[in-house]
Amino acid sequence: MYKIKSFFIAVFAVFLFSVIYSNCSILGVDYEEVRYRAGNYHNELIVPGSNLSEKLKWVEQNSKKGGNFIIEVYQNENINSHTFVNSYGNYVTISLQGIGGNRRIYTNDSNYLFQLGRNVTLILNSNITLAGNNQDRGVVNIFEGNLIMNNGAAITGNTGGSGVYISRTTSSGGTFTMNGGIISGNSGGYYGGGVM
Repeated sequence: MYKIKSFFIAVFAVFLFSVIYSNCSILGVDYEEVRYRAGNYHNELIVPGSNLSEKLKWVEQNSKKGGNFIIEVYQNENINSHTFVNSYGNYVTISLQGIGGNRRIYTNDSNYLFQLGRNVTLILNSNITLAGNNQDRGVVNIFEGNLIMNNGAAITGNTGGSGVYISRTTSSGGTFTMNGGIISGNSGGYYGGGVM
């Protein structure tokens, strides 16, 4: 009798764990937080969301503990200027990947499209084009973060500043690694053209 009772308790425990792990929303618990606490965070996570703005917001809310995030871009996107930064001392890597063809990301704001701050690396992969405007700013401002540009990525069309601006206003600075891709068609009276 004792063995039978122990068996059913074990089966129930396994069932309960599987429900919690596979669908934490039933209990109102954030799924990513459970994975963080369990120490089972995957090396790369595809970010959920219906558009780029939603995905960027999701990363901002779920990257306090660091991690590697892949943002898949399925269409051209007009977004607000976005700053990536992690003030919690954990490193965050965000990869942008165009899906189904080249995807153009741009902003109408009078600011940089992306600004990269402390503990953040942004990777531009294939089929991603960051497009500038004429608002006297560059496309990407690296003030403490890191930018990596790979084959098939492009930064272009900025007539108000440089394609990539590496700020010298902080002691730690930032880095730009260009493994491939194209930087072209950028010009400006204040910040140069391609990379400054």
